[in-house]
Amino acid sequence: MPLPSSPRDARDEGPFRILVVCTGNVCRSPLAAAVLRARLAQGTDAIAVASAGLQPREGEPVDPAVAREAGRLGVDVAGHAARALRLDEVMTSDLVIVATRRQRAVVAELAPAAASRTFTLLELDATLAQLDAGDVATPAPPVARDRLTQVVRAAARARGPAARGLAIDLPDPYRGSAEVHRGVADLVASASDRIAERLLALGASTPSAQESAAP
Repeated sequence: MPLPSSPRDARDEGPFRILVVCTGNVCRSPLAAAVLRARLAQGTDAIAVASAGLQPREGEPVDPAVAREAGRLGVDVAGHAARALRLDEVMTSDLVIVATRRQRAVVAELAPAAASRTFTLLELDATLAQLDAGDVATPAPPVARDRLTQVVRAAARARGPAARGLAIDLPDPYRGSAEVHRGVADLVASASDRIAERLLALGASTPSAQESAAP
């Protein structure tokens, strides 16, 4: 059953919130969240990243293969415990990242107000790559958190053309071979790296600043 919309100011308080979602919250979402958290922390402390699952076994640690891949990638997943997606958390998240189009549809069905700010990881990667500072409406006064909200809105407007023809579902490596886990981990890491880079760049820039920096 769809939830009623939360008041807009419920997302105005505190950090900009990113929620990463997959099926069991032991493979894709905790790894993506860890990479995003590590990369974003290099540029700001105003973004919080969490993860959850649609069908988790509550309390499970990350899959051992994912833990190995996280170590290889230099990110920390120690202490992670799988947990179920909470719809109030969806409603108060500024950006929801899922693994597949099906999961995106599930989130949109359960929380229609969050549909425009819900993307698959690969979809968001492709879409942010097409944006520049001029695509993002600058709030007045320009505040980094508000700016990030405008980045998500710009991505929602651009999502169709930017991802057209691309595979935007992230494969599930659960119970797969070491090679499968390695391939998915590399895909997660590269997409998450680029997303973090673009969020930091677009969230901190304005068209006027970009123009003034031009030679």
